[in-house]
Amino acid sequence: MKKKTGKMILLTGVLCILSLAVCACGKTEEASDTQEPQVVQGDPIPEDDTEDDVSAPEPAAD
Repeated sequence: MKKKTGKMILLTGVLCILSLAVCACGKTEEASDTQEPQVVQGDPIPEDDTEDDVSAPEPAAD
């Protein structure tokens, strides 16, 4: 029973050390002073569809 408890404590310690090493060596981005332009997504800008309206024949008034 003591061997199992000792192994669990050792594995827990190793896991904690590895976790701290991963967190310490992780990539962190520094906040830059320059502001990047923000892109706003919305409805697409409709293109000039006047050609479709002109090409449709109007009914003649009799």
